[in-house]
This record gives sequence, structure tokens and C-alpha cells, in this order.
Amino acid sequence: MSSVQTPVATKRFIVIGMPSKTHVRSSGEIDRNIVALQHNYLVSTPTSAPVPAPTDRAHMLYSTWESLEGLYELEENWNGYDVAAPDPDAIEQAKKWIQCLYEETRSEGHRWISPHVTANEEGSAVFEWARHKKRLMVCVSPSDAIYIKSWGPSVVSEMTDGEAVSLEARLRLWTWLLVQ
Repeated sequence: MSSVQTPVATKRFIVIGMPSKTHVRSSGEIDRNIVALQHNYLVSTPTSAPVPAPTDRAHMLYSTWESLEGLYELEENWNGYDVAAPDPDAIEQAKKWIQCLYEETRSEGHRWISPHVTANEEGSAVFEWARHKKRLMVCVSPSDAIYIKSWGPSVVSEMTDGEAVSLEARLRLWTWLLVQ
């Protein structure tokens, strides 16, 4: 079996092959929920495929993309606390993740809020949003996307964490952030 995992579109079907399983959906049943993290990159259907890198300064992702590109220039110890340089694979994964989130939120009719972009001590790319008392942080590594959401200072009763890989998880987080 080929190690390249790209969507294959036919006239009537979308087929996504992965080493352990293959999803086949008729064109009338395609759902955007087939978004999987596999072999250090996102595999997605054409209906949720990331948009090309924004080149127009007016595009809502332009500043986020520029910030992600800036992470490539950070070296070891970039913040003075002996941290790892951002992993280039994590940056590429973060580009795909944020493009998917942007398209998904826009297709659902939600407004877009640009994140603050940084890196963490482990070399992951990090997106942060703040709205009222709510804070959402998503750390994207080459193999995962993990969120932390908080709505107050208590780690026990005002913070949760989990995976932010699936369409459902991303939209649930976005809805939580936007609802007052």
C-alpha cells in the first residue's frame, strides 16, 4: 500500500485511504467530518481542504500566516529559558489546522477572531484566543492538537483540556469561545 495519503476524487465517490482503513462516501453523503490526523499531517476531504496560503493582506488569515512563518526564525533558547526551537513539522501542521478551522467556522457562519501565535517550550506551534473571561489555547505538534480552555483562575473548576483534532472538537471549541 502506498504511504502517500491523499484524497482521490472520482465522479461519484471520494476515497480517502489510510494504512489501517479506507473511507468511501458517495458524493451525496460526503461529510466534512472525515478529517484525520495521520502520519504527521492532516488528511481531509476536498470539501474541507485547506485554502492556499493567503497572499492578500486583506484576507482574514494573512496576519496569522505571517506569524506562523515567523516561527521558522526562532532558534533554541528563543525566549531565554532554554526552550526548543519551533519544530518545522509542527508549524506546517499548524498551518493546516488553522486553515481548516477558518474554513469550518466560516462555512458555519461564525465570525472569525484572529489568534495570537507563538510557540511553546516543546517546539509546538500555539494559537491563543481571548474573549471576555474565556481563554482558548491550542498547541499543535507534528502529531497532535491539544486545547486548554479556561474561564477563570481555578485549575479544578474553571479549566478543561482535550484533543482538538476533529471537526466536531474544533467547532465545539469555537462555539464555546464565541458564546457569552
